[in-house]
Amino acid sequence: MKKIKISLMFQYAVFGIALLLFTACGNDEKDSIIENNKENVAKTLKFKVNFDDYNADKEVQATRAGGAMNDTLIKQNINISDGIRAEVIVQRDTTKVSAQAKTRTLEDGKYTMLAYQAGVFKGEVTGYITSGYYDTGTLDSYGYPQYAWGTFFNYTDNHTIELEPGTYEFVLFNDKVTRNGNNLTVDRANAETALIGRTTYTVNSTSRHQQVTFQMKHVSTRIRIKWMSYTPIVNPQGQSWANFGTVTQAVYDAATGTWSTGASTGHTTSMTYTTLSYADTNGFYSATSDYVYYLPPVNAGETRFDMGGLGASQSTTYNGSPIRFNFRLQQLPTLSSMTLDANSSYLITFKLMYNFIYLMSDGTTGHFGDTTYGGGSKTPVAIVLSQSKRLAAALKDANGGAKLNWYYKDVWPFYVQNNDRMFTLPAQAENYVDDMNGYHYTWDASGSYDGITIKANEQTKYPAFYYAAHYGSELDADLFAKKGIHLTNGLENKRWHLPSMGEWTYFFTALGLGDKTNYRFSDYYKTELFSVWTGGLAKAGFDQVGGSLFISSPALYLPYYTSTEYDNRTLGRNILAGAIYTYLPNFYWVHVFEFYDDPKFGMAKAFIYY
Repeated sequence: MKKIKISLMFQYAVFGIALLLFTACGNDEKDSIIENNKENVAKTLKFKVNFDDYNADKEVQATRAGGAMNDTLIKQNINISDGIRAEVIVQRDTTKVSAQAKTRTLEDGKYTMLAYQAGVFKGEVTGYITSGYYDTGTLDSYGYPQYAWGTFFNYTDNHTIELEPGTYEFVLFNDKVTRNGNNLTVDRANAETALIGRTTYTVNSTSRHQQVTFQMKHVSTRIRIKWMSYTPIVNPQGQSWANFGTVTQAVYDAATGTWSTGASTGHTTSMTYTTLSYADTNGFYSATSDYVYYLPPVNAGETRFDMGGLGASQSTTYNGSPIRFNFRLQQLPTLSSMTLDANSSYLITFKLMYNFIYLMSDGTTGHFGDTTYGGGSKTPVAIVLSQSKRLAAALKDANGGAKLNWYYKDVWPFYVQNNDRMFTLPAQAENYVDDMNGYHYTWDASGSYDGITIKANEQTKYPAFYYAAHYGSELDADLFAKKGIHLTNGLENKRWHLPSMGEWTYFFTALGLGDKTNYRFSDYYKTELFSVWTGGLAKAGFDQVGGSLFISSPALYLPYYTSTEYDNRTLGRNILAGAIYTYLPNFYWVHVFEFYDDPKFGMAKAFIYY
């Protein structure tokens, strides 16, 4: 059979493009040469080299499947410590290496190409990589030569490989890989920059200008860690480590295309974090580590990460304790969906959450993991504000979240007292924010000024009180009846109410980590009087279990009513109702008119003593 001689002789074109010349036997006499009594046909084979970014093969698979790439692989909630939990999100890291950085760090250096047929070694050549174009030998419709553009492998000496026409596997690797026969070895120090490409091609003796394309891939898996918190993460410190089982030398069998472990050991590697000094649109601060590179095969059981450590000086968690956490990939039950193979890249995000306590439909309390939303069996109905006082706030807003009035009155002026007690400012400011009589104002006749009216029963006259008081019925009609779930074990007999200013204080401190000493009356136009809280965290406590907390904005300016009443007549004005504004960075209470006709002004959030 005729053999094709792959020559390693190269020549430079006008534009500095190296061309690889193949000579072999043919019918054209000017192309025929005799060497070692063998007839060869002149061929011009080009080896085009594409450099795949991490996860490039995953993107190709998603495209062929006709859909967008699903980057998120795993979501799981785990407890960290001290009442803190985290939502762990494992996803393919879609960050791309810039073309400039890729050229500078990856494409430079010496390359070696091997040829195999049916697993049998056929030859080796060395070369380098250049970018440019070559003449394909064909003409376009106007009769002009057509050129192929790209990056190409070019020979550096005059060595040759003689190949009979047939199907071959070509293996190309850079100088970060060491060859010993068929074994290509990569040390962990070169895990980031070592590249290997493998392609199958059929060599023939009839067509000219054949092109072989390599997809160069990273030999490593890379992982980076991201921490997200509703409070700033200052000076984060962490490391990747393993007691044993970290591959320090991986061996690629060029003949078979398989990986094996050359050596392994334990390791401890410090991780450098880049912090986001401001909150994103969802209220999250973040800290993202640099990449840690692993050689295949990756031992998931020994792939560990931690945050903090002895002597570490990083931010504290929501309850004031330092972030100290050790995580192992094998803790994820769905680890099988992760393919920790070569050229794969992963981002593991730890979204820190406070481990809120919820009131369940059966009257018990539990954490997120006990709810149906967190993998448990219980249905949450409220979020606990105080365990000692057994006070909780409804997960959803009363009246379906629609606006309503505090009090209906069809005549001016608004000088009518409705509660049995009113507060004046500033003399009674301290008592005002400690007012815990929301149930009393809602359900007791003695809680009304006339000593007769039970505001919970007055849908037309006191709509905010009425809809807060009947939130339990709203639950039954809107949610539980549809799912066959009802309030039980005595909770069905408990009464909901419109919360007072003091009860909202517990909301401010327990859910938003606010400081009660910072909880004060806020003038609409004096931002320095706004109370600071972690509003995004409070909202997440509702969102994660299907609840709702309205976050206002200057454009909407929509408050939650309190049941506390304020006497402003000493200034020649009206009797007003206390109200709460919930913003992401701020929480503040103000006073609003008790009566609005159209449009309705505020919203009601029901509280309950369970």
